[in-house]
Order: sequence, then structure tokens, then C-alpha cells
Amino acid sequence: YELCSSLGLYVVDEANVETHGFDPLFRNNTAHPACSPTWAAAILQRGVDMYERDKTQPCIIMWSLGNESGHGPTHDALAAYLRAKDPSRPIHYEVHP
Repeated sequence: YELCSSLGLYVVDEANVETHGFDPLFRNNTAHPACSPTWAAAILQRGVDMYERDKTQPCIIMWSLGNESGHGPTHDALAAYLRAKDPSRPIHYEVHP
């Protein structure tokens, strides 16, 4: 991050959340980690860790909730956390249906 900041490069900082292997379960929302209370703390902690580690890096232009990791209440909670902590940066997320 220091190199990107010194060179003026922009960075989208992405939480370490990826659940491609669970795609067949996506239609059964209770089985998918994004919707399962069993996985909520782990997913949220990854987002919190990302924010706390990188919050002072000037190269970060937005936060990402993860990469194609479904969508559920945990993503909504992480987005709310990031908005409360850092209203100056937008939040990005992509998921395929």
C-alpha cells in the first residue's frame, strides 16, 4: 500500500471473502455462508481486519465486501460497519446470480 500511495495508484481494498465452492447452495440461502449465522462472525471479522489494517492508507479509494461470495445479511452488516467507520469511501461488491 505504501508503494501505491507514493506512486499515486488507486487501490480497491477487498475483504478476504470468497465462496465460489458454495455456488450450488446459493438457492438454499440457509446453507450459503453469506446467509448462515455459523459463518457470520468469520466473514465480519475479515472485513473488520481489512478496515483496521488499511484505514489510514491514502491509496485506498473504496472498500470491497469480497469477491463473488453470495449475498446475505452478513454482507449488509459488513457494509453498515464500513459506512459507519468510513463514510468518505464508497463500498463495492460484485456477485453473479
